[in-house]
Amino acid sequence: MKLSCRCAPQFDAASLAARAQAAGDRALIRAGEQVRAHAAALAPRRSGGLAASGRVQPEAGRVTVRFSTPYAAIQHERADFRHPNGGQAGYLRAALEDPATAQALANSLAAELGGL
Repeated sequence: MKLSCRCAPQFDAASLAARAQAAGDRALIRAGEQVRAHAAALAPRRSGGLAASGRVQPEAGRVTVRFSTPYAAIQHERADFRHPNGGQAGYLRAALEDPATAQALANSLAAELGGL
């Protein structure tokens, strides 16, 4: 007796692409949250308002990390300011440029794509 099978595997490329896009978006949001948390830890401290104002805003295929106090940009850019309560100028840039940030994005992406 000879058996044969004439079946073609089902492959829904559009569904897979949509799931991959959604996984990528979730990974970006997770990485954005990690950048926000790291930047908040590095932000100058006086009342805690600057660190608490950090937000991650998902957009199409990217995220934006923002600190929304009126003095956030000044504190970020003015390297000549002293921070006796801790923190530093360039807090967001430092968090973003930390090699751990790239690794966090890679880890988040791998975790999200692992379920596809």
